[in-house]
Amino acid sequence: GDRGGSSRGGGATSATDAVDFDALARRVGEVWLTEVASEEECEWVIATAEDHNAAKGGWACRQPRFAPEGTVANAVRAPDMLVADEPRLLAWLNDKCDHTILPALEAQFGIPARELWLYDTFLLKFSGTPGESGLGVHVDDDGFGLSFNVLLSDPADFEGGGTRFPPNAFSSEEAVYTPRRGQMLSHYGGLRHASVPCTGGLRYIMV
Repeated sequence: GDRGGSSRGGGATSATDAVDFDALARRVGEVWLTEVASEEECEWVIATAEDHNAAKGGWACRQPRFAPEGTVANAVRAPDMLVADEPRLLAWLNDKCDHTILPALEAQFGIPARELWLYDTFLLKFSGTPGESGLGVHVDDDGFGLSFNVLLSDPADFEGGGTRFPPNAFSSEEAVYTPRRGQMLSHYGGLRHASVPCTGGLRYIMV
């Protein structure tokens, strides 16, 4: 089927063959930032998503997804859409996967790009509206995949925002990342993380 087409949590997963699990274990605490999209591409993705949702009568807000016991998934909600629901966005994403996203994950985690595939990708639209400012502390889906998010908005168009990683087995300090527009933040999906709340404007991300 097409990549990014299921309804599970966002990110990528892999087959078990050709994977160096010892090396992977050393890398699961790392968070990388990689340039994957131009300003013009980000503008186009946002405009295409807005047109798609306007034609449907507005953005949807799907039900909270599963998270393992001990995490609080989607403590607040935000309007979202599956990339696979818009053919032009899906074609763009698949091209990005081939040329930038999956090669970057291979470099980060040591898993061959050919062994990686998307099981879900969606866009989130955060704002300062109560209940739409970000996601609470959670892991992504079942916590066994690899995760990424790409900032689509110009940082000048919103206040707050970013991704926060509470202290964990790999670091005793909290870490906060504020990517530039078009940068991909990637990490092991089992690392607990949360949005830094958006307090004004609009913050679009692809997850």
